[in-house]
Amino acid sequence: MAEICRTITVCPERRQCYASGRKAMFHRWVNVAYPVGESLGISGPPAGQMEYTMALVELEDGRVTRVDPKNIRFLDSAEWFEERGWPDETEEHKEEE
Repeated sequence: MAEICRTITVCPERRQCYASGRKAMFHRWVNVAYPVGESLGISGPPAGQMEYTMALVELEDGRVTRVDPKNIRFLDSAEWFEERGWPDETEEHKEEE
């Protein structure tokens, strides 16, 4: 009987980037959440939770920090898109002008 291999290996992909202008290694995206109390105003929002996404990066000196996604610039974007392929631009994919 044939042997079936069911091993899955996960290798986290780290990408070189600039984080707020500093050399860094991107590790992953993280969600940060915190509770908020209800508004004191009569028609204000109820209590709830605020959540946003941050990038977890490792700086050149070894420190790990969170960075706003708008402050990340990946250095391998052109190669990354080419390796994974990208559909040809058609009428469906063109942005509306």
